[in-house]
Amino acid sequence: MQTVPIAASTPRFLTREQVADLLAISKSTLKLMSKTGNGPPEIRLSQDIIRIDRFQLEAWIQSRTESA
Repeated sequence: MQTVPIAASTPRFLTREQVADLLAISKSTLKLMSKTGNGPPEIRLSQDIIRIDRFQLEAWIQSRTESA
């Protein structure tokens, strides 16, 4: 399986805001996707701190990419 490249300079753990920017969607859309189980896997560090592993994000994007 080929992964979707995200810049090597991108931090390993991203905030929802950073992921929303990378995906060119709003933060509220990403949050809704997460609540409905359609978003990338999240790591909850505390009630208010959520991070998304960029490697899991790449795999999630790849899994949602349609074949031509």
